[in-house]
Amino acid sequence: MLRDMHLKNSSVLFDFSQPNLSCNWQPITDTVMGGHSTAEVMQIHEGVLCFRGQLHCGARGGFASIRCAPHRISLHGWHGLLLRVRGDGKRYHLRLRPNDELDGLSYQAAFQTTAGDWREYSLLFEEFIPIFRNWKVMGAPPLPLGHIYSLGFVIADRQSGSFELHVEWIALFRHEYTGAQSNKVD
Repeated sequence: MLRDMHLKNSSVLFDFSQPNLSCNWQPITDTVMGGHSTAEVMQIHEGVLCFRGQLHCGARGGFASIRCAPHRISLHGWHGLLLRVRGDGKRYHLRLRPNDELDGLSYQAAFQTTAGDWREYSLLFEEFIPIFRNWKVMGAPPLPLGHIYSLGFVIADRQSGSFELHVEWIALFRHEYTGAQSNKVD
């Protein structure tokens, strides 16, 4: 649950202690391009969203992701996203889509998890880089700070093997918030 100290300068987007919230999230893997990675998303008994699977890095793939069902999320007046996760020691990306296209330009920021530890990460909007199909897009504008239509988590970067990420909540925050670890990872 989001602690009281966060409420002043943040706004919860997703609180996975709410029942049936995982049904709004869908897995997408490299099978769309002939790969063999797997992913599943579920809400587990601890009241968290669980994103897990197997990453197979070969000539035709090497990524697994989940994204929320498209809906408009306003970024006006906010400086970034705050997330509370328990990881497996692997590197993940939080990906934002500024429009409702399924396969268009998106923006992502990375965070490195610590195996078995719950951590809060603050990802400033200015840290999100433009990408298309996991390739950096040079010359693209920065993340538009109007609205996004979906967000999701991605694991890639040739990290073969099993993975598991637990997410307790995701919130918008303002700079006045100082409770989370900044985790800029290129």
